[in-house]
Amino acid sequence: MTNLDMLIVGAGTAGEYSAGTARQFTNSVGMIEKGPVGGECIFHACIPTKALVHAARTYKRMKSLTTVISRCSRVSGSFCSLR
Repeated sequence: MTNLDMLIVGAGTAGEYSAGTARQFTNSVGMIEKGPVGGECIFHACIPTKALVHAARTYKRMKSLTTVISRCSRVSGSFCSLR
């Protein structure tokens, strides 16, 4: 059995930050995690959400671009080249 000065439960963003801070003040820090290192933010929450929001915004822009293109096809060619 190993003796630790501090044991951190969870290797997500907060756990990693806590371990780094604790290491400045103590000699032995341990960390346990039941899942992959990185926690919920990396694999299920923050990053996937940001990717989904980016995809939705891109889709919205593309949809509005399609509307502009269809309007341009009914207008003179010189107007479309300005867009």
